[in-house]
Amino acid sequence: MGNALYVSGMALLLAVAAGCEALNNARTVQEQLAPLGNDDFRRDPAPFVDFTECTLEDLVLQAITNRPSMMASYFELEDARLALREIDANAPVLSGTPWNAFSADLSAGYNASARQTHGGLKPASHGKASAVLSLDLLVWDWGRNAAQAQAQAERVVAGELGLFEECLTIFEEVTEAYFQVLIADAMLEIAHTNEYVNAVQVERAERRLEAGETQKSDLLQAKKNLAAAREQVVVRRDNVKTSGAQLVKAMGFDASRASRDDILEPMENPLNRYRRAFPVTDFTLEEAFEFASTNSPGMKIARAKMRAASKNVDAAKADLMPRLALTGSVNWTDPLWWWSWGAGLTQNLFSGFSNVTAIDRSVVALELAAVNVNETEQQLSKQLADAVATRDDARVACESAEATYRAAKENFDVVSQQYMVGECTQLEYADAVNTLIAAMGDKVQNFYAEQVAEAKLYRYLGVDPVYEFEEVEQ
Repeated sequence: MGNALYVSGMALLLAVAAGCEALNNARTVQEQLAPLGNDDFRRDPAPFVDFTECTLEDLVLQAITNRPSMMASYFELEDARLALREIDANAPVLSGTPWNAFSADLSAGYNASARQTHGGLKPASHGKASAVLSLDLLVWDWGRNAAQAQAQAERVVAGELGLFEECLTIFEEVTEAYFQVLIADAMLEIAHTNEYVNAVQVERAERRLEAGETQKSDLLQAKKNLAAAREQVVVRRDNVKTSGAQLVKAMGFDASRASRDDILEPMENPLNRYRRAFPVTDFTLEEAFEFASTNSPGMKIARAKMRAASKNVDAAKADLMPRLALTGSVNWTDPLWWWSWGAGLTQNLFSGFSNVTAIDRSVVALELAAVNVNETEQQLSKQLADAVATRDDARVACESAEATYRAAKENFDVVSQQYMVGECTQLEYADAVNTLIAAMGDKVQNFYAEQVAEAKLYRYLGVDPVYEFEEVEQ
């Protein structure tokens, strides 16, 4: 019995040693993540990090390393890779990865029984120890494992592409939030300018009323305009806070750990200095779609999933074929040893037509994957059409807004001088002010709208962003 226990113990130690690394890693991860599952969990305060000196490219890279969605995509990819390793571990001998399907099981035990005597049953004076080492080896499966491995390999490819697509999605979100903050800052500056102009107007109306050069109704209208301008300041200030919170979220932070001012400080003179981040593109929709149809991550993912579905059809067909395997065992029952081996060809004859149905389902899944490829292509076509049109429209609108602003500024200067000498009414002056304020807002929004449109194109095209940062004087 001692020999049997010794052999069994050594085999058990070898089996445990083989899984020690995985067991240790599993235990470590469980211990590290256990507090996160508690309902009363609170994070420790994060150290202050100043991102205000970072460029847009730096902010995007920081968001990619910090966003939970990026980590989720990474773990999905890692799970797909481990699933491929599991499939490879079951590969038959006659395959590209032989001997992986070798399976060994060890069992050991001790049995005791009573002995039959003339006087009845008596307890045994001793029992018997036993151990069995069984070995199984898959020789050939008619390509079943290979098809499953190829299908899973395509899913790994889809996971890698999904990781890249998530990077581009984060880039787009951070970029849009970044420019929305700049727009909000400029619009708040415009609101303050409008408030100042209307405050000056109230002072002028008061002096002219005291001098008898105007009516009281003009002063009341000026005060009404000032009150509206101050309300607009409040609205624009709230927009700054909202856009700042969106930028914090896009970076992967929460409000308790970072603020907008830690990421992007307000610009000095945001009405005359704009930030450009991307070079101007001039490709047509046809050129963009021709490139994106073979390079877009979404298209590549859809095609990889279709290839995986095709391999699943091969695996389902192989399930109808028999399996050739070798078996062997080494047995020990105190004090005897013996061994045995054999080869077998197993063919399933009937299991409720489940294998045939599995083939039909795999064919339907393949057809569905093909439909998804076409659907993805159509969706990409629409997204590109919208993005290119938005880029072109924003560029034209930017030029038009610039011309409108210059005209409104000239008109305001003329009307302001006329109002000072009493050659125009309060209503005409207020209209000139409102026209100028609206033109200033359109100019800012259209400039940054063009940059946002350029940023969106990178994700649809499936290429790394190209940064050309510069500050533009207006």
